[in-house]
Amino acid sequence: MGACIHGSLLRDKFGDSINKQLVIAVLAWPSKWVIMVGAFCSTVGAGLQTLTGTNRNRSFILVILFFE
Repeated sequence: MGACIHGSLLRDKFGDSINKQLVIAVLAWPSKWVIMVGAFCSTVGAGLQTLTGTNRNRSFILVILFFE
């Protein structure tokens, strides 16, 4: 994507160039929500890995076991 899109468009953080949308959301198929949901799931997964990997507190482990 970086080789075929102009650099100033890629650096547009707020989407001013293309109707207040991000470049990756415009290119997403079939909908921009594929990218949004994927980014959200990735963020939640990384947060859960961090919480379960570093904290060895017994009460926190019991809270996590509730969701299994």
